[in-house]
Amino acid sequence: MASSHSTRPLTLLDLPNEILLEIFKSIAAPALDILESPRAIRRTHRPNDAHLKTIQATRLVCRRLCHLASPLLVPVLDVQINPQSIDSAEHLVQNAQIARGVRLVRISLSCRPADVANSMIRYRDIQEMVAQRLFEHCRNIARSEKDTDISRAYSAASEQWWELNTAWSSGYENDWPSHLNKPLRVGWKSYHDLTGDEVDVFWSNWLLLEDGWAKYREKQQEQQALFEDGLLANRLAALFCRIPSFPALALIDRPDFPLDEYFNSPGQTCPGGVDVTRLANDSALHQLMTSSHTWPWLSELNPPTEPLASPQLYWTLPTSIHEMGGRIDGLFLGPLAIENDFEGLHHHVGENPDIVAWKDLETAFRATRSVVVDFENCEQDYHPDGQDRVALEKYLGVLLSNPQLEHVDLDFESFIHNYRRDWDFDPSPAFIRLGSVFSAACFVNIKSIRISFVTFTEGQLGNFFCQLASCSRLDSMSLEWVAVAKGGRWARPLDILRASYAKLRLEGRNPDILFVGLSGGGFNNLLYSESCGEGDVWWIRYDKNRVPVYEAAGKFVLGRDEINPLIALESAEQFARAKEEFYGAEDSEAELESEDDQAEYAEADAPEAGSVSEDSDPEASDPDDPESEFQAGYRLYMECLIGGHPV
Repeated sequence: MASSHSTRPLTLLDLPNEILLEIFKSIAAPALDILESPRAIRRTHRPNDAHLKTIQATRLVCRRLCHLASPLLVPVLDVQINPQSIDSAEHLVQNAQIARGVRLVRISLSCRPADVANSMIRYRDIQEMVAQRLFEHCRNIARSEKDTDISRAYSAASEQWWELNTAWSSGYENDWPSHLNKPLRVGWKSYHDLTGDEVDVFWSNWLLLEDGWAKYREKQQEQQALFEDGLLANRLAALFCRIPSFPALALIDRPDFPLDEYFNSPGQTCPGGVDVTRLANDSALHQLMTSSHTWPWLSELNPPTEPLASPQLYWTLPTSIHEMGGRIDGLFLGPLAIENDFEGLHHHVGENPDIVAWKDLETAFRATRSVVVDFENCEQDYHPDGQDRVALEKYLGVLLSNPQLEHVDLDFESFIHNYRRDWDFDPSPAFIRLGSVFSAACFVNIKSIRISFVTFTEGQLGNFFCQLASCSRLDSMSLEWVAVAKGGRWARPLDILRASYAKLRLEGRNPDILFVGLSGGGFNNLLYSESCGEGDVWWIRYDKNRVPVYEAAGKFVLGRDEINPLIALESAEQFARAKEEFYGAEDSEAELESEDDQAEYAEADAPEAGSVSEDSDPEASDPDDPESEFQAGYRLYMECLIGGHPV
């Protein structure tokens, strides 16, 4: 037996690579997943400083640990459209070990428009908007915190932002009354009745704005040069293709300086450790004043900015990646475009569409398995119309024609028009009409699908549901705030979806389904309603209990109930109206005392053969067919009621 002093103690290097890798993963920054955490894609991905330093130090120990830890260093590669950011990313992916760990390439398409850089007034308008938002934020927190140290700090910050905003808004001679044709310092003193010290403060704030504008112009010219040389898409594609793990691609419009991340509660950490109460006097203010802008932010300007060049990357980047031999495994799309700026998408549509270009784009998306479109916080109250809508439908149609798609999550909330203003219990006119895109999509290998804030016609919805019968790998489907256009009904599409799910169950599949906020086509003006604090939830009597009608629709589709709730509700509404007329309004909620009375009332209420009620749809109730769809549903409802099974 060997002596104890000759036994070498175990060290970290004696552990197997698999265990070491798990240890390093536990302290490394997690990669962002476009499916599991789509809302986090836009936010700053900043790893814990202590964990990052641990990974960096581990790489310096020896070659073996460097090989294991390097892929965990940069799980998310952020790229801004400026020379410095692109050069840095290109240098980073030249290290094969670091590039091997990149799981997401996140390219921000936020920009600095030329008309803003060339106009002091336009630039000043944007900075005024920023200062006003920060002033209101600090003032609101100061008021909510009462008389505390926090309230005093935010109150002082609000005064600083007010001083900046006041100086900027009154510091341009062309905005002054015509009789004040004087130099800035003299004009301020006479117009605002300021003392000499107050004029000095105004002057320093004005010089701050001029300095910011000069540096903003420099950065805009650098960015513009990248688009004008025609090589931007190729540089980004080459960078993407150097990553061997086939990462996901996210196109977002997150600015260089994410202002919204400073709108936090007191005590929370701000980006870079800069507290919002000190931002007006910090070096970060320079970064804020020269930052790029998001597209919805630019859409608030009056007049709107000139068309942006960055949306063209939605077209040129995927095709360039494909031409260089790469593939996009997952695709995340932030805002597609803003009003008056769809040129990046519709320069190939119109009277003479470029068929070859569309084929190239379709080929570029051929290997994509996951697609996420998420417009959170990008509301612009704009309904794409005309050529804009054609371009959007064409682009999404190409994207969803890929038979390899497995996961689809499409949220079009930003295109809601007149949100909650003109709904009149029917939000279908407010949602964007993209039903034709989904009815023609190819979902043969789809596993999960989620659609939000879209309006279909009844036929488009039926075609879409019919496709699902061939989706042998489907695990889940979610329809949230999906509407049927006026004139259509949900009843028939639900029957089709039920048949599709029945076919999948016969094949051994049992996919989940979630309905939220369905509207139009029978879901509006239902018989029962109840407030839940956040709005009205419609209910239906089901198995002697009251459950949400969306849940009842889900049970019907999954085969757990034999009654289509839409047909039952339409019949129940007709039944309630007739009962109210017969018994009087005050007794309309009373139940009939016996089955004989119910049967007698049902016989009296049943329409004569060949008759059409005033409230029935002529297309849905054929007077020559006594067993029309509505009459069949009504008969089914009455049979259930008479049989003692209230719907």
